[in-house]
Amino acid sequence: MDETTPGTKPLRKTANKIKDIMDTYLKNDNMKTIPITDNENVANNQPNEPVTIVDEVIVSEDISNKEYEIIIEDYKNAVDALNKNNEEIAKERDELKEQLVRKAAELENIRRRSLKEKQEMIDYANERLLFKMLELLDDINNAYNASLNSKDYDALFKGVELIKNKAFKLFEESGVKPLESSVGKEFNVDYHEAMMRMPSDLPENYVVQEYQSGYMLNEKVLRHARVITSAGSN
Repeated sequence: MDETTPGTKPLRKTANKIKDIMDTYLKNDNMKTIPITDNENVANNQPNEPVTIVDEVIVSEDISNKEYEIIIEDYKNAVDALNKNNEEIAKERDELKEQLVRKAAELENIRRRSLKEKQEMIDYANERLLFKMLELLDDINNAYNASLNSKDYDALFKGVELIKNKAFKLFEESGVKPLESSVGKEFNVDYHEAMMRMPSDLPENYVVQEYQSGYMLNEKVLRHARVITSAGSN
């Protein structure tokens, strides 16, 4: 019995083996992980996770560092790959720029050469014709010198006629031909240039007289014929 009578000495408590075992177990269990209950989590606003001992925390940190090292290494590799790709793109850009500059220079040279050739064609287009015309100048000069010491007008006339025929032949070989006579034909603005109008028996706007002959260069009018047109009869 736990109770004692008054005036007596209290009895010594008997050994409680079950309590001793529990105390020993709880003492040793303090070194282990102590789970936090839901009520404590709610009170401390902490996740429902066990509290680990120091050694376990260190191990966990070691694993995280290795993971971070792997992530950083992957990041470095990705940056190196991007830098290499940028270098290749920059190199390709410089090569394309150099090609563009080279092509632009070639086009400019072609343009200048074309302009030069075009100007040369303009300057020397009639070189062949002018060379042949030198013969006409020689013939005219010879006829003039002969007329100074001769009174033979028939011979002079024949000489001039030969020069005329030679000149027409020379121009015809170069594609230049005279227009047909327009007298008595209706005025055509494509071939004629009206100098004046005069009364005539011909209908109005018909060619009365040709003041200056016209010429064709192949299929193009080289010079319009200058004509006088009819104003009709009064």
